[in-house]
Parts: sequence; structure tokens; C-alpha cells
Amino acid sequence: MSRRHVGWAVVLAGLVLAYVLLARRLAVLDPIAEMILGREGSIVPLAAIVLVLRFVLIVVAPALVAMLVARAVLDARAR
Repeated sequence: MSRRHVGWAVVLAGLVLAYVLLARRLAVLDPIAEMILGREGSIVPLAAIVLVLRFVLIVVAPALVAMLVARAVLDARAR
């Protein structure tokens, strides 16, 4: 297994951990998240869409930006 594979495994594990911790944190603060986690009535399709959008905006987008910045810095250092 190459360093690249190990790096991606670490990134994915971190994203999953952040997602779980964030879902629990939002459940305490937000009635929609409470509904998503099943503490109230169930509107599963809408709740799933809201949860996926939150995950993308709060976890995935910043991770992608960080990877792009790191790539730009490494490319600049290589030149």
C-alpha cells in the first residue's frame, strides 16, 4: 500500500469521524437534526437531504479546499 492510499484512508476516516461528531452536536442544537436522528416524527427523505447537504457544506467542501491549497503549495515548492 502506497503513501497515497494511506493518506486517502486517513482523510476518509477523519471525514467519517467528523460527520458522526457533527451530527451529534447538531442534534443537540437543532430541531431538524433531532428529527433526523429519530427523536421526533419522521420525515426521512427531507431529513436525509438536509443531512447530506450539511455534510457536504461543513465537512467535504473545506476538506477539498484544504487539499487544493496543499497541492498548490507543493507545486509551488517543486518549481
